[in-house]
Amino acid sequence: MSVHSIMMNINHGNLAGHEVLVDSWPEFKGILTQPHREVASDDSDFYTNMYAAFYRDLVAYWALLSSAVNWGQAFCIHG
Repeated sequence: MSVHSIMMNINHGNLAGHEVLVDSWPEFKGILTQPHREVASDDSDFYTNMYAAFYRDLVAYWALLSSAVNWGQAFCIHG
């Protein structure tokens, strides 16, 4: 999912239970969408726990992942 698509979906209110995390704004190095904690209720479901990612700096992306991802769940990252 491109950054443009993410921002367009946010502007139209169509993010389907996801929230967007960025390392900094507007000069971002990493963006991650994650399911709202209330929505992602099944720890074993890859499809419920889907993330989308885009990054320009791998270290910033890893920092974003380490604080955002619930490592106790089965999940899938698209990017």
